[in-house]
Amino acid sequence: MFTTLRGFGRATSRAASLALATVSFVAACDTDQPAAPKPAVQTTTPSAQLGPTINLTGSLAWKVTDLGAKLLGGTQFTVVGPMKASWIVSDNGATDADKTTGVFKLAGLKPGSYQVCQTGVGGYYALPAVPCLNADVALATTTDVGTFVDRALPRILAGYIDWAGNLLGGGVVSIKDSLGATINIVTDDLGPDQNKTPGKFDIVLPGPGKYSVCEHTAPPGYGFPPSQVVFCIPLNMIYDLVMNVPSFSVVPPASVIWAVIDGFFGPNNSNPDYVGPSTFKVTSADGSFTMDVVDDGQNDLKKQFPGLFYVKLPAPGTYTICQVTPVAGHWLANPACQTVTVVLNVVKQVGYFIDGLKQVPNIP
Repeated sequence: MFTTLRGFGRATSRAASLALATVSFVAACDTDQPAAPKPAVQTTTPSAQLGPTINLTGSLAWKVTDLGAKLLGGTQFTVVGPMKASWIVSDNGATDADKTTGVFKLAGLKPGSYQVCQTGVGGYYALPAVPCLNADVALATTTDVGTFVDRALPRILAGYIDWAGNLLGGGVVSIKDSLGATINIVTDDLGPDQNKTPGKFDIVLPGPGKYSVCEHTAPPGYGFPPSQVVFCIPLNMIYDLVMNVPSFSVVPPASVIWAVIDGFFGPNNSNPDYVGPSTFKVTSADGSFTMDVVDDGQNDLKKQFPGLFYVKLPAPGTYTICQVTPVAGHWLANPACQTVTVVLNVVKQVGYFIDGLKQVPNIP
């Protein structure tokens, strides 16, 4: 019995020692941290030892001008490349790498064949006669596609003037096609009229062809001569052509012209010698209207032409025109007055007032 108990005691002691050892081992493991992997060693090679950087793309460049080589803005292109890839390129837009107006650059293109086509124009122009050009893109190069020459739409320059050549604003002209149909009615300084000078018209046509520019409405306060009810000028227009046609002449409801000469005529009584300045008074038959006229000055519509008078009157009727002051060094005209009857829309030609040259003393 005693022996058994002693054996049991030794077994129990060995078990306790083993348990203590186990606990100590586990505690030691709990305090250990996992080992992190050591970072890889990176080596740096100087860029000079790597060689030049290889550009795997190329670029296309082109420009747009008019017939005179002036760069044109506001144009647009479609570019088609390999595998039907396409780009819309607007001048100075997001895909245009060159911000110079009229100059294009499309960058970052893979090598291959490309077609560049102009699809939009700026201002009053038409597409080039050859709107598409082909080019090949190579690595790390810019290929010059060429120049697209836009054609200017044809234009008509016209105007309204009076007998003296003075510009008159506010008139209207019409444009007719080859069949005589009116395709545009243009009022001076409005809408399609590109020239904002009163009395002048600058009209852009839709394209080449046969046209006519016609009188339509005279400027306010003026009318067409009775023999010129509707007057048209036929034109054959092409691209890049600017046609300056003679101005349409209109007259006030009542007007007169006369001249002052010295009495000496050229061969066959032609080419009279106009002299000036002098002054006149114009009076209506009933005396209700009078007007003072000064050569090249007050109420004389014919400027920078001494001796020639052009006067606008308030209404048709009978008037007396008298020279009041003669030309310096000349006698007063004889007769000094002339009476005329003025009719509607007809410039009345009074004739000549002859101011004879005074004798110049011969002083030795």
